[in-house]
Amino acid sequence: MKTPTAEKILVSVWGYSMTLVDFYKVVRETKRSVWIVPIAAVENQTGYLSGTCVPDPSRITFDKPSMIRKRDGYYKGSIAQSKNHTLENMYLRDWDGQPKSFNHCD
Repeated sequence: MKTPTAEKILVSVWGYSMTLVDFYKVVRETKRSVWIVPIAAVENQTGYLSGTCVPDPSRITFDKPSMIRKRDGYYKGSIAQSKNHTLENMYLRDWDGQPKSFNHCD
């Protein structure tokens, strides 16, 4: 087991009629798994309920880590967002450092 030396951020862009973006900070890593915590995003609104966002690693939104599995080029698992809310079967990728587009208008 190793603790990441550099801050590693994962991102999930998902949704059906909206585009939702969730960021996660890796707090622990093994050969096959990572433990992550959800972090806040800083949004730059460029339209009605839409725009771009980047992660804010200093603002952890739920401090109980979730373990997810590494796959070939992505990560997959269920993620606790709060004490009473879990997102099931989420797909995540390494954040590429670029702002991600969101749209909260349904």
